[in-house]
Amino acid sequence: MARKLKLDLGDLAEAMSWRSDESEYYLDTHTGKIILVESGMLTDLEDGEEIDEDLPEWQKPMLAEARAIVEDTQDRYESIPPIESREGFRIMEDFIPGLTDDTLRDRLWEAIRGKGAFRRFKDALANAGGDLLDQWHRYEEQRHRDMAREWLESLDIEPEDSPAD
Repeated sequence: MARKLKLDLGDLAEAMSWRSDESEYYLDTHTGKIILVESGMLTDLEDGEEIDEDLPEWQKPMLAEARAIVEDTQDRYESIPPIESREGFRIMEDFIPGLTDDTLRDRLWEAIRGKGAFRRFKDALANAGGDLLDQWHRYEEQRHRDMAREWLESLDIEPEDSPAD
């Protein structure tokens, strides 16, 4: 039976959809808190380097959380995996057949060919007018939530009391 954990599934999905070489997201599997830390800070701590305690005030909580992650011996913190671009591409592919306008569907299939597919896809939706771009964002957000649920399931965690779930 999966362990229940209070967390905001929308926030987790957002963390999974965000990618950067400069920072990483972690899930505290005891509290459900989603933690953002600088990658360089984690690397420095893992390498045993001293980090100047004279950091700006806004970075001090991040340093404390980075230390907790690096010193974790109970597997409390899980690195939140980013959604791979091929998964994002698959979400676009899955969205297109649900549209009723044949011309728009053809335009979107064309838009996702080659480099720059994500930008062309969104531009094509925006140019089509109506609420299509909003419809896309709702669809994409729901798919990201589904992926977040699947990841939690792989950790044997069931989200509890997730807002707007």
